[in-house]
Amino acid sequence: MTAKKRTWPGRGRYFPVALLICLAFMFCRCSGKDEFPHLPVASSLNEAEDVPIEDFASSIRRVQLETNDDILISNISNVLETDEFFIVSHASRLSVFDKDGKYMNDISSKGQGPHEFNDISSIFIKDGLLYLYDASRRAVLIFTFEGEFVRSFSTGKRYSSIFPLRSNDYVAFQRSMSGKEKAKLVFFDESAVSDTIYYDREYLKAVNIVFTFDKEGYVYNCDGEDYFKELYSDTLFTVQPDHTLEPRLIFDLGGYQPTLEWKHAITDVINHVWDRAHLFIIGETSSHLFFNVRMNRETSTCYWDKRRKSLHNARLAYPPDYGYEGAFVPKAVSEDRRHLISVENDTAGDNNPALIIATLKE
Repeated sequence: MTAKKRTWPGRGRYFPVALLICLAFMFCRCSGKDEFPHLPVASSLNEAEDVPIEDFASSIRRVQLETNDDILISNISNVLETDEFFIVSHASRLSVFDKDGKYMNDISSKGQGPHEFNDISSIFIKDGLLYLYDASRRAVLIFTFEGEFVRSFSTGKRYSSIFPLRSNDYVAFQRSMSGKEKAKLVFFDESAVSDTIYYDREYLKAVNIVFTFDKEGYVYNCDGEDYFKELYSDTLFTVQPDHTLEPRLIFDLGGYQPTLEWKHAITDVINHVWDRAHLFIIGETSSHLFFNVRMNRETSTCYWDKRRKSLHNARLAYPPDYGYEGAFVPKAVSEDRRHLISVENDTAGDNNPALIIATLKE
């Protein structure tokens, strides 16, 4: 009995057609990798352009924070703005000011009490309440803006920082300290962990020193999406509802991009930390993505114009009649994404810092 020769799909007269289909599919797959923008940040660092702040803002307001014996501020680490208040994080304190800069109250205090904190690791606003994450206590404390304790919940494990997601769940970031941390992002609600994204490799523990930054891992929300940026990655990711990460855009820092391998090889912080560019997301609006790049002990304020698809390294200049010669360096974007917030330190030493509020144009 003679065996019948089997013809496989793609052989004979169908082969050229099949080949064209495969090539077309491969081309589409390859092209898809470049669908998201690549921002040439490295090439823009030496090309700062003077941009009047009026190009962005319809008005600028200076809010002098009240000074008295109960509230003396030396350094502001974070600012949140609501419709009624400014929440200022400074020197292990969390203070509330009204829109005219009058001191209202503190949110809890540092201590060992049941509603006190040891360390402010993260703060955020959710459902009209202020959430304070204390990593050392592995707990989230929830307060009203008047300082009234509402409730708390445990995170189980200690994380570097936590953030709210639009799904009403949370995500925690764990920085790589020893080089052998497994989990990078942990998704959870107030009762259980639901998902984990792991580091893809281990690193040797630094011999002499491990240095950290506040925004080594940063998650924020804008226009109904959650985004994640890791300091030692060049990619801004969209956090999908199924807790996967999808690349959104690339910050091209070239040879200035810090990596985890580089971090764990550092032995001389003073001479080597700032020879790489550290990029920190400031905030995003419907039209712009703002970020600062710190390199060689200098800060560059950059923004991505989402509508014009253009990148700018800008020295945001105050109006001539403002009376302040320094550049406007944004520190935060307000919760409603209508304001850019900068901090003006008191050089005379008689007052607390002032907040500069730039109301963005529509």
